[in-house]
Amino acid sequence: MGPAGHPVTRLMVPFDELPGTVGTRLVSPWTSVEVADTVVFETVTRVPVATEAGYDHDVVAGFQLLSMLDHLVSPMITVTGGPSAWNYGLDRVRFIQPVHAGERFRATVRIVEVLPRPTGHLLRADVEVEVDGRPGPAFVAQLLLLWPRDDG
Repeated sequence: MGPAGHPVTRLMVPFDELPGTVGTRLVSPWTSVEVADTVVFETVTRVPVATEAGYDHDVVAGFQLLSMLDHLVSPMITVTGGPSAWNYGLDRVRFIQPVHAGERFRATVRIVEVLPRPTGHLLRADVEVEVDGRPGPAFVAQLLLLWPRDDG
């Protein structure tokens, strides 16, 4: 949380102070995905989502949305005095509403835990992605990020 309990859009913290960020809430800028983007993603991954799964042509598939989490979250958290975070995985993923191409969406992130690891700090964050103008989340996930210790 920022001043007066408001969410922040960017967190900059020294590596050794990362454990003190538990409870911080961040909100990403709005973004969107266009139909052309989903077609490129399907081509690169060789998974023709819309046609094989029977989705409407403008539905953004769940795994495409999950791949956007790094784009949404990483720019909001800068840890100084060390390397960039490594994507360490996802837990507790649940899709609630479809996201359509062209719709604006953003992520709200709450840092719930920072665990010491021999190689650095493991951050666990609850992420809720909302679509502009719709009540409730489109999907939720727990994101794991590992900040390695810079012993170099």
